[in-house]
Amino acid sequence: MTEQRRKAGLGEMAGVALDEASRIRTTQAAIAKINGEPSETQIRKAEVLEDIASLIFAIQPVREPVLRILAPVLAAMRTASQYPKQEPEPAAPTPDSDDEQQSN
Repeated sequence: MTEQRRKAGLGEMAGVALDEASRIRTTQAAIAKINGEPSETQIRKAEVLEDIASLIFAIQPVREPVLRILAPVLAAMRTASQYPKQEPEPAAPTPDSDDEQQSN
């Protein structure tokens, strides 16, 4: 029996994104005190996480219309995850030209 996980709500998602952004910024500030410079890549991750949280906050007041619009996409994503795309089998090897000449 497989347990279904509880889906995260918009507020929880935004909170986790902001917490992670804060953790990254705090870590990078500490690193900057030692090395003089934070990682640009990590700072960019923090910025992206903050943008994700802002997007979620913007969606919250219009949640129902957004869910109606996204319903077909979400259904397709669920179907795709239930029936993952299988890799095609490798093609049959082609006969070498030497083999063809021997059969003639």
